[in-house]
Amino acid sequence: MEEKEVQEKLDQLKKIRDQVTGIAKAAGWNDDKIASTLGNTGQRIKSLEGTIENLERLEGSTQVYQRRLHYPINITAVDTIANFYECNSTSWRN
Repeated sequence: MEEKEVQEKLDQLKKIRDQVTGIAKAAGWNDDKIASTLGNTGQRIKSLEGTIENLERLEGSTQVYQRRLHYPINITAVDTIANFYECNSTSWRN
């Protein structure tokens, strides 16, 4: 997923959160009922914000990262002279 796609999803989730919160507050709902209705939207927003932050950090880095889906989790190559890290993991989740 590209940074633009992540940012679009983040904006979409924030818009939904804000709309639901506005409608709910106008209807007199308390914060607990609003939070219950939104479910894990806040966690998803925080996760996407973290993903964007990580992508920006990696884009500005001089190190080279390669990530492969692999089992078991381990680091298979570290070249500190070339600043190259190859990380294997069992999931693409951040």
